[in-house]
Amino acid sequence: KRCYDFLNGDQWNDYMVDPDDPCGKRVREKDYMMREGKMPMVNNLILKQKNMLTGLRRASRRDPVAVARDSSESKLGDMMSNMLQYAYHINDIHEVDMQAFIEALASGMALDCVRYLWDSERGAFDVHVANERPDLVFFDGDLDDVRMKNITTIGFLRSYSETQLVSTFATTEEEEE
Repeated sequence: KRCYDFLNGDQWNDYMVDPDDPCGKRVREKDYMMREGKMPMVNNLILKQKNMLTGLRRASRRDPVAVARDSSESKLGDMMSNMLQYAYHINDIHEVDMQAFIEALASGMALDCVRYLWDSERGAFDVHVANERPDLVFFDGDLDDVRMKNITTIGFLRSYSETQLVSTFATTEEEEE
């Protein structure tokens, strides 16, 4: 939250102990400065850069294209291009990517989850891509490769109802109870 506040120009919202209050009441930094007759200055170069970069990305959107390395497999490349463009279209990947980009600017980490889910509109399972919140992800503690080649555990904290848990994980009637 603090990173988002900073990115969006709310740079004096941290709480501090009020030096004028004998009980040690907490007050926002900007409220304290304004009470002292000072105007909190905000020079937010990050927000201007974010707006410029997101504008450039939105203006230069392109559909994905798969190019075969061997000319004899050009039909396969065309088929892959069609599949990629389909996945982009049904998931609005341009906007998903834009939100991931903004998340990376704010927090330093952007995560997507790709899975197959039931699509009631189409009446079939289909690819589903969604952004994930970085504060709800966990990795194994000994990860030291920036390419994540030695990762053994990755998980997301989720909220599930009892019915969802049973339908997802129970394999026998005893487990269902």
